[in-house]
This record gives sequence, C-alpha cells and structure tokens, in this order.
Amino acid sequence: MSRLGILAIGIALGIGASWLWRTPGLTSSPVPAGVAISRDDDDDQERAAISRSSAPAHLALDAAARELADIHSEQVQSTRVEVEQYAAGRVLDGGELLAALRERRAARDAVSAQQHLLASQRARLERLRGFAARGEITVTRELNALELSVQREADHAATRAAHLARSEAALRARWGVTLARLEGLETDLAAGAQQLVEFAAATVPAEVFIASGEQRDQARAARVLGAAPAALGAAPTATWVALIDDARLRVGMRVGVWVPVGGEAVEGVLLPATAVVWHAGVAWFYVETAAGEFERRRLPAVVNHGLGMVVSEGLANGAAVVVRGAQALLAEELRQRIPSEDDD
Repeated sequence: MSRLGILAIGIALGIGASWLWRTPGLTSSPVPAGVAISRDDDDDQERAAISRSSAPAHLALDAAARELADIHSEQVQSTRVEVEQYAAGRVLDGGELLAALRERRAARDAVSAQQHLLASQRARLERLRGFAARGEITVTRELNALELSVQREADHAATRAAHLARSEAALRARWGVTLARLEGLETDLAAGAQQLVEFAAATVPAEVFIASGEQRDQARAARVLGAAPAALGAAPTATWVALIDDARLRVGMRVGVWVPVGGEAVEGVLLPATAVVWHAGVAWFYVETAAGEFERRRLPAVVNHGLGMVVSEGLANGAAVVVRGAQALLAEELRQRIPSEDDD
C-alpha cells in the first residue's frame, strides 16, 4: 500500500474516534462515584450535605468518653422572667458619701446643741430681767454678764447654722437631693458591705440586678436610691444610684446592671446560652434522652434574657439539656459521619 493510502486511512480513523468521543452517552470509562464532574454536581452535593446536617441526630457516648469530653447535663426548669435591659455601671466611693453624711450629722448635732444652750440662757435672761424689773438690784451685774453671754452664743449658733448649710449644699451638689434626704443611708454605708453603683437608664424600677461581670446569673438585687446629680460619662439618659450588699465590689470597678423594663413577663423553659451550638447556619441544643444517649434538636423561637433563653415550646420542663460540652458532642457527631477508608 502506498504511503498516501496509509495516510488517508489514519485520517479516517482519527475522525471516527473523534465522533465517537463527542457522541452523548458514550464515554471511554465510567466516572468514579463521588467525583464531581461539573459545577451543577457541586451545588447538588452541597445542598444534600446541608439537608443531612439540618436533620435531628442521635449520638451515644459511654461514661469514659463523656468524662473525657467534659459533657455535663442539667435539668431545665420552667420560669417566669421580666424583660430586662442591660446597662453599664460603675462602683462609686461610698466612703466619700459616708464622710459627707457624717459631717452633716455632726453639723446638725452642733446646731442642735447650740440652740439648746442658747434657749436655756435666754430663758434665764428673761427671769433675771423680771427680777430687775421688780427692783432687785443685786442681779444687775449677773444680768449684764448673761446678756453678753447670750449674744456670744447667738453668734456661735449663726456660725454653726452656716456650717450646716454649707455641708448640706455640698452634699446635695455632689450626691443629689434624693440621696441627701434618704434616712438610714449613713447606717447602711457604715456597715461596710453596702456599695453604691451608678448607671444610666431611661427609667428604673425600685430594684435592679448588678454583677461584677456580664454573667446575669451572678447578679444580686440592688435597691435604687434615686437619681444622680450628674450624667454617667456621655450617656444621653438619666443616671441613677443603687445600693447593693456585695463586699466583692471595689471603688471604680465597672459592673453590669440589668434593669427590668416592665411590661408583661415571659414564661417558658430557661435554656442556658452555653447549651446552644451553631451548625449549617442553624442553632441547636442537645437533650440527654437517657444515660449517654443524646439527641440534637433545633432551637425554636426564643426570648433572649440575661439568664439565658426562654423557650416557650418544644422543650419540656425538667428535660436534661447539655449545658457544657455541646460543641464536643457536635464535633463527635460530625466525625462519625466521615466515611471510613474501608467504606465502598
């Protein structure tokens, strides 16, 4: 066969092979399972993965595994809480207020004693004047001395009254009219455990809750004393002062204040924030249905509160919820879903 004939046959075979390769449904070899061959296949696989991860899942761990992962469950309880607003606060120097209250009290006592002495001398002066009017000249010298003494004590009384007025004005200017008028505040501060806290809020009830950090469950109740005379920093709302019995607080410390805003209370099961994990864009929590048996459930609609989340439906009172180690459970669940190398 000539060289031209061989070349023609080669070209014909190449064209035929090209046509077979491009014909739909014909491939040289099957595509291995799980190998993406197009972007559309990638999208389908991603949607399938999200669908699988959004389904409730069950997980079983033995005691050793639970201890290693530090898994801890607690029974959640039904509750009724008021809606609260968080505000930043600062611990004031109660010793400064105590000193001002004591100075005012001392000034009041001095004025009271001086007025009592002056009233006594004036009464005696009136009696001597009566004796002198009846012609008893023996009292003249004593009368003149007493008149000078009464004038001198009257001057002392005026001086002490002015000092009391200055003490009162300084107390009101620094701590406000409300705190200056409170009865028993000096006794509370003198006990040593009571601390003053100022915070900013639009309106406040008679009681708020204060903690040294941002943990609402560590907060203690505090009695609102009244409005402060100056704003807290650049706060656009009014500033208030509260009294709390917490010796752990120190002057200048920043604290968290939770202010009930009133309105209708929220009822439901209180779920701690530590129980919630996020996966595939969804919030979940784990319920321990039996010893070592865990079920991941989707978090329903909740009302956020400083103590946690109030769940109105989908969670029974007394259910055992994982409050520590939920993230470890999720990691173990996802690990178990990874195919083994021996799987077909």
